[in-house]
Amino acid sequence: MACTVADTAVQVLGGSGYMKDYAAERYLRDARITTIYEGTSQLQVVAAVRGVSSGTFETWTAEYDNKQYDDSELNELKELLLDGKRQILEAVEFVKAQGASYLDLSGRRLVDSAITIIVGHLFLGQGAADERKKSVARRFITSRMPVLQMNCRQILAGDTSPMDQYALLAGPVPVSD
Repeated sequence: MACTVADTAVQVLGGSGYMKDYAAERYLRDARITTIYEGTSQLQVVAAVRGVSSGTFETWTAEYDNKQYDDSELNELKELLLDGKRQILEAVEFVKAQGASYLDLSGRRLVDSAITIIVGHLFLGQGAADERKKSVARRFITSRMPVLQMNCRQILAGDTSPMDQYALLAGPVPVSD
C-alpha cells in the first residue's frame, strides 16, 4: 500500500515528483525498498499464501466473525467482510484441488484478498471508536470488495494458460553462449 500511495503522489506531482524539491521521490524509494528487504515481492507472496491456504487466515479472522458493533453500519460492513471471507475460502479449496503450481499462480490474488479482509476488520475496530475511522473503514471496504470478488472469480475460472503456454505468452527464454 505504501508503494501505491507513494507512486500516486509522484504521479500527482508529475515530473516535479521525481525532483528532490518534493519528498515524494524519497517516499517512493523508501516504500519500494520495503518490498526488497525481506526478499522479492513474489517470495513474500509465496510465504504469505501458505498462511492463507493452511488455515491461519481463517483462524485469525474467526475472532472477528461474531463481533457485534453498537453501530448498524459497522455491522453491515462486517457482513461484507464475512461474505468476502467465504469467497476466499471457496477459492482456497478450489486452488488446493488444482495443485501447488496453481497455488503459486493464484497466490497474489489470494493474499491480496485475505489482506482486504484483515485490514477491513482492523478498520472496523477503529471505526467503533472514531467517526473519521468509520468513514475510512467504509471507504476501504466498499472499494476493495469488488476487487476481492474479481480476484476470487479469476481464481475459480481455473485459467492455467500462463503456465501451460508460457513460451508462447512470454517468448522463448534467451540462451547465452
